[in-house]
Amino acid sequence: MRLHLLFPLVAAMTLGGCGQSEEHVAPDPATGPKSALARKSFALFRGAPEPLPSHQRADLSAVGGADGYAQKLPLFTQDVWAVLARQEICLLGDEGEVRGLGCRPLEQVLREGTYLASIPTPSRPIDANRNIVGIAPDGIRKVRIQFDQTRPRTVPVIENTFSLRDKGSDFPTRIDLLH
Repeated sequence: MRLHLLFPLVAAMTLGGCGQSEEHVAPDPATGPKSALARKSFALFRGAPEPLPSHQRADLSAVGGADGYAQKLPLFTQDVWAVLARQEICLLGDEGEVRGLGCRPLEQVLREGTYLASIPTPSRPIDANRNIVGIAPDGIRKVRIQFDQTRPRTVPVIENTFSLRDKGSDFPTRIDLLH
């Protein structure tokens, strides 16, 4: 999981001829060919947007995301959103075990999926679980989550979303998309 810190584009005002002003507006982060490809490839992005909590909007704007393009993942145990942000898809974890922000280029998410993970550490309680939450494009029915020290785990993909909660302690090294 990589965190990209991108600065939001700022609208600029320039003066045209004859005293007329011409406004140049920064492009909407979720319009254009990349957004159309994301909507075509993920049923998740074809639904009505789900508003983010106000305290998460600053994190989202730092990567060029727009609140109007957030989709809450269909999870019962935690709040995680997938967000179109410029040329990327970001996952934003708000509550529960999975917190944070991770973004990947759309083309990479189409090939490999993307995820957020939280792993137990010595400072966390002994009963803490490993939590992995991610998305995969349409047509993917399962993902195989690879680890360095333990056997792979295969989990279903439902509504573009996959989730693994277990007692494991190692971080995923790769996600394989299975048709």
